Amino acid sequence: MFSQNNLLTMYSKSHLLCRAGQVFDEMTDRNVVSWTCMITGSIQNGECEMGFRLFRQMLRVGFYPNEFALASVVSACESYEEIKFGVSLHSIALKLGIDRNPYVGSSVLLMYAKNRDTASADIAFECIFYRDLACWNSMVESYVLNGYGYNAMRTNRFESYIAVMNSLTDLYFTLGVKDVALKVFDNILEKDVVSWNTLISAAAQEEDDIEAMGFFSSMLSTGLKPNQVLVKKRKIQGHASRYTYVWTSLVKAYSVIGSVGNSFRVFEEVGELDLVSWGVIISAFVKQGLFGEALSLVNCLREDGQQPDEFILANILNACCNAALIIQCRCIHSHVVKTGHEKHFCVASAVIDAYAKCGDIISSKMAFDNSSVENDAILYNTMITAYAHHGLIKKALELYEQMRRANVEPTQATFVAVISACNHLGLVEQGKYIFNSISYIYGMQPTKDHFLCLIDLLARNGLLEEAKAAIESMPYEPWPAAWRSLLNGCRIHGNKEMGEFAAQKILKLVPNDDGVYVLLSNIYAEDGRWECAEKIRMKMEERRAQKSLEDSRPRPGIGSIRPADHLHKNLNCFGEKPFLTQAAY
Repeated sequence: MFSQNNLLTMYSKSHLLCRAGQVFDEMTDRNVVSWTCMITGSIQNGECEMGFRLFRQMLRVGFYPNEFALASVVSACESYEEIKFGVSLHSIALKLGIDRNPYVGSSVLLMYAKNRDTASADIAFECIFYRDLACWNSMVESYVLNGYGYNAMRTNRFESYIAVMNSLTDLYFTLGVKDVALKVFDNILEKDVVSWNTLISAAAQEEDDIEAMGFFSSMLSTGLKPNQVLVKKRKIQGHASRYTYVWTSLVKAYSVIGSVGNSFRVFEEVGELDLVSWGVIISAFVKQGLFGEALSLVNCLREDGQQPDEFILANILNACCNAALIIQCRCIHSHVVKTGHEKHFCVASAVIDAYAKCGDIISSKMAFDNSSVENDAILYNTMITAYAHHGLIKKALELYEQMRRANVEPTQATFVAVISACNHLGLVEQGKYIFNSISYIYGMQPTKDHFLCLIDLLARNGLLEEAKAAIESMPYEPWPAAWRSLLNGCRIHGNKEMGEFAAQKILKLVPNDDGVYVLLSNIYAEDGRWECAEKIRMKMEERRAQKSLEDSRPRPGIGSIRPADHLHKNLNCFGEKPFLTQAAY
């Protein structure tokens, strides 16, 4: 079922909804994840009616929707007729108690906002327990959609949320309402460097150098230091026009801060493009997930009369990371062989990894076997990891033994991959032996990653005391992830006493980690101690534990364009050919 659910997700993301439907129809057993994958995939591919129909079928067969299924269906309710269905979905969320989930709550309030019901949107917002940045952004969007953006800001709800205020400032500059944008900026209680960058960027886009320098001086007077966004000043770029390496540095600086659109604009203005310039922009595209554009740039490079070097080839192979790009992966591999770059360990490793990510583990193994780089630890690590990701744990361990017999010195990454593989198969003793060999046989100091793998191995297999001893004896100060692995093991094996101990340790380190409260509540619930579970939930509400905001934050004033649209238009100016094909080589 796990593999079939992954197939549903893959086909949906590749816009192959018919194939996803075939897999779904052939499934003899379905769980809530299966239904969720199919519902979400239908809506994301524009088949909203199909998503609604599947949602109703899921309810009829007795499955309760999770937050992802419910939020996806709610987000598709836009017309007047659909809003009635959306209100029913809101009722379901209330009954299931997931209306307070940030993901569901954001979707519900946006549904009401798009139908001009700001009062209901406001109520939905107030019901969300843990309002992350996405919730605030949704509420801002709700007000703006209905013409109350500045009034919302004046209600003193957002002034203390710097990221929200920065987003509002950037929004009004983008809409061309400069006077309102400046009012919003003035109302920010504690301005950070992003706040000032928004103003400086807006002035630079209007080519008002005097105003931009005035904002810059004001920022310096507050004690804040500028970051890379200030290279948007055209005077700085003008001085760089004679030096390709400076242009390349600008491209790299923009890519580091996630502004690939601006990276490409600078790249277009470079006079003579060398392989370093091409390599930097291609790498920036790959890191931002713009794989199609990165592949197009390789064609542009060849149109320019140059051939990619080993670093560009390794980068572009990293772009071939799903089954939809298997043809491009094979074409690039063919080019690698013809040009002799397979001798470079970085390229050889990238070929193995690319085939594995495209789902072709057989070709991955063939590339490993045919590699002209002999007995390289990085190649072994890549192949072991590839096997592990494909669930071929025994083959991963066999390859590790082959590596030992070939007297190839393992690296730190080798042990992470192998101990993780042992964890998947429940090979506790073998995992412990490999962990001990790091120091006793190879003379290395086990890293935090090694200890984390060992702790998870022990905890998942019920050796909770040993896992606890490993945490307390390791030469590192215990960090939240280590205790969380122990807590998860306590949940699996129903050890509430040690679970409470682990939870307290985590909360001392991360007081607002709501995941700990949830895990501890689940331990009590599975033990039938509903009163204790309810107390934990209430405590969680009181402390307003918020989810960690590790996903990408909006960067106001830094490349607010949509990169893909700009890049597709400009890549055509390079004389873009179809993505790498056999004929190209």
